[in-house]
Amino acid sequence: MNFISESSMNLIMVLVLIYFKNIELRLDFKFFVNFCDSSIEKLLFRIRSVKKAKRSKYVLMNVPNENLDQIIGLLPGMRSPTVLPLAESGWSSVHSVLSEDEFWDRIEKLRAAGAEGILVVPIEKLIL
Repeated sequence: MNFISESSMNLIMVLVLIYFKNIELRLDFKFFVNFCDSSIEKLLFRIRSVKKAKRSKYVLMNVPNENLDQIIGLLPGMRSPTVLPLAESGWSSVHSVLSEDEFWDRIEKLRAAGAEGILVVPIEKLIL
């Protein structure tokens, strides 16, 4: 017994195909939206990194070891300043990042605390 005519069966087949194609289109659109969202997030991350770098300076200085604690206390650092021993005993090189907003105030305090040979370098990108 055939309860559905051939034309009705054809119509049902067409509707089923449209339904699945619609699901496929929605999935493709969802993929497209997710792709765009992730691309926009990547682009914003890169823009923020460059903007942050423009407001920051990389600072290197020579410091007598007896003044290290005082100098380190003046530097914000990203996590903490980098301290490397120099070839000349009793001295270290201290590296840190300073914000442009507080730059001159910090430099004056660092010099007063014994920092010498201060080198200031622009930062191209700053990834936090």
